[in-house]
Amino acid sequence: NIIIIYNVPIQYGKVVSDYELTKASIKLIEELATFKDCTVIKESKATLNYVKQNLNITEKDAKEFIKLLGDDYYHIKNETNKVATFLEGQPYSFEKIKNLISIDKEYNMKDLIENFLKTKNFLDIISFLEKNKDSYLGLIYMLTDELINLLKLTSLIKSGKISRNMNYNVFKELYNDFSDLFIGKNFKPQHPYTIFLKLNSSENFSEEFLEKKLKELLEIEYKVKSGERDIDIETEVFLGKFFFK
Repeated sequence: NIIIIYNVPIQYGKVVSDYELTKASIKLIEELATFKDCTVIKESKATLNYVKQNLNITEKDAKEFIKLLGDDYYHIKNETNKVATFLEGQPYSFEKIKNLISIDKEYNMKDLIENFLKTKNFLDIISFLEKNKDSYLGLIYMLTDELINLLKLTSLIKSGKISRNMNYNVFKELYNDFSDLFIGKNFKPQHPYTIFLKLNSSENFSEEFLEKKLKELLEIEYKVKSGERDIDIETEVFLGKFFFK
């Protein structure tokens, strides 16, 4: 048997149009061989449909549910089945099941960091780290990524390419010009709406402040990896003093 693999680039959750196979092309292929579409998009749709059908919920609720659980299909499937069994046909609500599901650690940290930057309250992060002692370095990396994104936005605003008071439609039109600055997982640009939501947070910090905090995080990483300092103490001190300029 001969297997031919055709890789396609995906941007913003869609196959880039120049590389997308047309229906006519697929039909020609199917006349000669078995065609199988294995794109991540198809897998994502299958996961979304599985959650919608088994929990009898809207697409919006299904997406939020999946977002909480991470990217692993089998984890999502198991959690979906667990919730479906628990509900026994009752209407779905997040309040009912929030203590039942195993929320993805990465999502939890991301949410904690966003709240910290908005509210200045770091106690929730400390509480999370005390229960998840293997997550200190992961949190440092995630906070670093978040500050780098805010620094890029602040720089774009300073250069006049975007403004904080622009609406999403305008931002989305401009995003293609600088989307390569915001590469996420799988080496793809992050969705424009994800970056747009960070605009509000960026107004709280200057370029100088963000650069200073990124330098401090780099120093923490170096001292911890070289054995000079303990990561738990360094992280807690950094968070406690974060907003002092």
